[in-house]
Amino acid sequence: MNMNAFNAQMQQLAFWGMLSEAIAFVVVCWVMYWVTKSAIRDGIKESGLIEALRASPPPKRSLRDVLTANNDTRPMDNIRAD
Repeated sequence: MNMNAFNAQMQQLAFWGMLSEAIAFVVVCWVMYWVTKSAIRDGIKESGLIEALRASPPPKRSLRDVLTANNDTRPMDNIRAD
């Protein structure tokens, strides 16, 4: 058997093997994405979290009010970079 022909055939088989494994990996990742997405969605629906959040009263203070409530707004004229 000619070694050059054998090497060419082995390279071709390796290429097709890697290509088929890459395609299989992409398909498995895609299926796992949809399975995980459905599981999370069904878990949230069964937990009743959405209905509980909708039934609760709105917060009394917004985040902006909390963050800006106690700001000290003195002028900074006396700060020097000596």
